[in-house]
Amino acid sequence: MHARELIRKAIATAVTGLTTTGADVFTSRLYPYEDDDLPNLSVYVARDPETVEDEDDVMGSYQIRVLPVEIVARVKATTELDDQLDDICAEVETALVGSATVKALVKSLRLVSTEIDMDNEGEKPVGAARMEWEVIYRVNGAAPTAPVQ
Repeated sequence: MHARELIRKAIATAVTGLTTTGADVFTSRLYPYEDDDLPNLSVYVARDPETVEDEDDVMGSYQIRVLPVEIVARVKATTELDDQLDDICAEVETALVGSATVKALVKSLRLVSTEIDMDNEGEKPVGAARMEWEVIYRVNGAAPTAPVQ
């Protein structure tokens, strides 16, 4: 398993079981959500590229990687849409910052941006909060299957 996958799954686990979204956490951007699946979270690598910087010029040396991860919260479109999304964002931020498992895998994790809007891709309109996180981790370039500190 690539370190990127390991980190993404650890993040998904950290945000599973939150008060508002419960176990409705999906690790794909292609998840077709329906009313029964809301509210929920999706965790995936963002469209922005992962960047890689070698610590030195030796092939197979250690690398510092910057991984953009998106966590998207979705709720039914109601008059309390913004309040519900803000509550979920607070739960996600608290869970990630407090996750010992995530901290053990990454050098740093920070929220870069949050965009709140309507998402009309499902069977009914939903509110969505798209949180972009910057995850910095380190791997041995010759063995990218496990993050190293």
